[in-house]
Amino acid sequence: LICSTAAHFLSAAIAFVITPFLIAKVGMEAYGFYPISAELTAFFGLFCGVVNSTASRYITVEDARGNSGEASRYFSTVFFSNVFLSAILLIPMGLFVAFVDKILSVPAGMVGELRIFFALVLLSVLVNALSTAFGSAYSVSNRIDLRSAQDFIAVLLKAAILFGLLGGGFSSSIISIGIALLISNVTGAIIQFLMCRRLTPELMLSWRNVSRAHAG
Repeated sequence: LICSTAAHFLSAAIAFVITPFLIAKVGMEAYGFYPISAELTAFFGLFCGVVNSTASRYITVEDARGNSGEASRYFSTVFFSNVFLSAILLIPMGLFVAFVDKILSVPAGMVGELRIFFALVLLSVLVNALSTAFGSAYSVSNRIDLRSAQDFIAVLLKAAILFGLLGGGFSSSIISIGIALLISNVTGAIIQFLMCRRLTPELMLSWRNVSRAHAG
């Protein structure tokens, strides 16, 4: 509870500090597309979130019973289900990026910049979707505090990259926000994978473990 509260407090504090900084650097007009990207991330994350939140419970229960084989079947099934969902999501996501100027009201001269930005954002969504299954290790091992620590690191890393790119004068483009988001999400995915291997080595990821019965 303490770790989770600290992570949320840090995220809110950094958002309070960095929001006026981002507006000043990329401009109000460009920054207005950042909240839209957050909504898209939440929308696409909903698809995988429903699958993973339920699966995490079954993985935890079977592992606690000592049924590592059953736990691995749930684990593998949810991972490859995420791969399948990500492949499906690529279609609407790709169309959104390609026709962003038709879907949104985009200022003249910003179409190319926004396509790159939303492409980076949606790549971040895919990274999250593919790595979410590894996050079940925190529940299985009863180390939710480590999940909060991961979120803590991701928030700090994203802020550091933004200050480095925009504050250092390297860029004044909203693309910098997409880069920071993608790097922080990739870092979080790597941490989740490594912690999964360390905390729950008994969970074996294999296509052979995928089961239609466990997908239900």
